[in-house]
Amino acid sequence: MRPGGRGALRTCCRRTARRRCWSADSRDLIFPAGSYDTSTLWRISASGKSPPESLGFAGTAVFPAVSRHGDRMAFVRYSGEMNIWSLELDENGEPASTAMQAFASSKSEFAPRFSPDGNKVAFQSNRSGNYAVWVCRSDGSRCSAISPSTPPSSFPDWSPDGKWILF
Repeated sequence: MRPGGRGALRTCCRRTARRRCWSADSRDLIFPAGSYDTSTLWRISASGKSPPESLGFAGTAVFPAVSRHGDRMAFVRYSGEMNIWSLELDENGEPASTAMQAFASSKSEFAPRFSPDGNKVAFQSNRSGNYAVWVCRSDGSRCSAISPSTPPSSFPDWSPDGKWILF
């Protein structure tokens, strides 16, 4: 979608898709369609010239994130609570592994965003009781809260150089 142009997501889905992300090559947009408990991920060309393609391998999912290297995807599944799942991608952006829950927690976690180098993931969670932004290594280790829980922080996003996180 170009500034001032017609929105491909709005055209295909009849409403704005929220919490979408770019593919690593910037050619496609990945977005959820549906409610939290029934949403599935879709891919559409940024040009809008081809029809949306279902990414059925993700199952029921929202909040997609693709690493800049294009070798990992994270997304959220909702089943009474929201959990982040992750899988490896091949050079074509297709699944190279089975999706697995990324971070062990009995609380909700969502809005994952990979660091520019792909080594860390920032996300929102209430694992400490209140919602805060957390950062973990991509393998799920070394998790720590980086924002105060009051007021609640949400929807983290990395700076292009990986030195800052906006929330």
